[in-house]
Formats: sequence, structure tokens, C-alpha cells
Amino acid sequence: MKPQFVNLKFIAVAAVTLACLGTFPAFAAEGTSDPVTIEKDRILIPGTNISESDQRAMNAILAQYDKSLYKVKGYVNGKAGKQQGTLNDAAIDKATAARAAKHAKDAHFTGSTLQIGFTANQDISGRTSNQNKPGTTTNQEKVNNPSPTPHDASKSRELVKRLTPILRKYSKSQSTR
Repeated sequence: MKPQFVNLKFIAVAAVTLACLGTFPAFAAEGTSDPVTIEKDRILIPGTNISESDQRAMNAILAQYDKSLYKVKGYVNGKAGKQQGTLNDAAIDKATAARAAKHAKDAHFTGSTLQIGFTANQDISGRTSNQNKPGTTTNQEKVNNPSPTPHDASKSRELVKRLTPILRKYSKSQSTR
């Protein structure tokens, strides 16, 4: 009778272990989400799993604003969805972009990345200069988008203010800075 009890105990331990290992990838995928950072002029989304209802509410608000004020990329199980917005890459926080790139490579990541709004003192024109390169005599400039106007900055702050109640629950401190 004793060996049968040992076999049942082994089977029970094995079943619990396999159940835990089977759910581990789900926990690992959930743990890859980073909190949203809400600032006065922008919302940084480094890789955050936003609920479907909050996503719909956010999309309804985004649809009312110029696409140049934001860039949001969605992912489902590591596969990129449709990008929303056209915010110039030069305006996107570098640390946020780096975290977003890391999440984009994660086959388990489901969520949203990038940024809504921009800081008013940021140069988002995409300018490049050859002035410091040896052998050049002129300052060549390439401008992708014009610099933001005060109206753009005002609209950006308004957009951030409207989205803050929806996205606050995904922030670490759950308060605006």
C-alpha cells in the first residue's frame, strides 16, 4: 500500500508543477507591460496593456485631433497592428522609444506603445545639419515637419488633459506630474 501512496503523491506534485509551468508564459507576458507616464504636455506609453474599453475611449478622443499630435502603435502577441497618428519620431522620448522597440520584439507582448503629445520646447522639425562634418562649407537643412506652433502645443496639452482620466490607471503613481 505504501508504494501506491508514493505514486499518487508523485503524480499530484507533477500535475501541480506542470500546471504552474503551463501558466508561467501567461504571467511572463503580463509582466512585460510598462506603466504609462503622464506629464503636463505628453503621455509616454512605453509598452502598456490597455483594456479594450479604454482603448475604444482613447481612440474616440484621438479621432478628434490632428494625427501629428500623437503616435500610438498596437501589438497583439508580438504582431504589430495599425499605427495611429504621425507624431514626428524626433518628438518621441528616446527612453520610451527604446522600451517600445524592446516590446515590439517580444512575441508575447500585447499592448500599446509610444507617445501622445509633445513638450512645447522640443524641436520636432526633424532638422539635420552638415555644419559639423569635415569638408562641408554650407549648413544644409532638411525639414520633415515644420516646428510646432503655439496652437499645436495648446492642442497637444488639451489632448493630454482629455486622455489623462482614461490612462491614469495605467501609470505607476496614478497622478499627473
